[in-house]
Amino acid sequence: MVGRRKRGRKFETLSMLWQVGLGLTMTLAIFLASRDKFAALFQNDRVHFVESISLAFITLLLFFSWAFSSHKDLRILADYLNETISPPLGFQPYLVVLAVAIFLAFLINMSDQIIIYSGAMAIYCIFDMWAANLLKAKIRKPIEAQIENNESICSKRAAEALRIHFFGKPHVERIATLMFINCTVFALALASHYEQGTTSLALRNLAYIILLLGIVVEEVVLWIWRRKLYVSLLDLGENLTAR
Repeated sequence: MVGRRKRGRKFETLSMLWQVGLGLTMTLAIFLASRDKFAALFQNDRVHFVESISLAFITLLLFFSWAFSSHKDLRILADYLNETISPPLGFQPYLVVLAVAIFLAFLINMSDQIIIYSGAMAIYCIFDMWAANLLKAKIRKPIEAQIENNESICSKRAAEALRIHFFGKPHVERIATLMFINCTVFALALASHYEQGTTSLALRNLAYIILLLGIVVEEVVLWIWRRKLYVSLLDLGENLTAR
């Protein structure tokens, strides 16, 4: 059992590294292909250039956050609930990672076209909400079984901490809020496209500010929720970093 778990951990770590490497490769390829566009933007509109580069950088950080956080969450679920909760390696997880990496590269390339960026992100939020509901459906019974049937007090408290994190926090509402923000930004960008002069610039700048702040605040909130979960498990004497 221990040997199998260690081998599983190695495969999980390699999978995460592959995710990050693929994302960086796709990002670098897109950046090299579109560097002339950003160079021209730097020469013609410095404010728009700063907004675009900031959005591209935030997008890249989002991918890193997704890769590392999803990896750690699956490890926690496998450790505290059931090893089979973590999906086995096969072609499907790699296809998902490939699709996310391509989507990441597309968003970075479209960071100067906020109307396209916000529209794509709004659609992505729909799939993210669907994936969140699928995860809840998968882990609900194992968590309830741990709370009701496990004789270990620590295991029950760990399962309760997982229940609070995955079912007590408004994750779907958080994703819906981000989708609403992207729809608002899309509307502002669309209005900016049809306006002229300073009004167009003001609407575009407002759209970038709202989107950047929305993404950052959403990630900070999610980090705080995850931090509370990790601290709760560590307080139970379970050293997650040693696993």
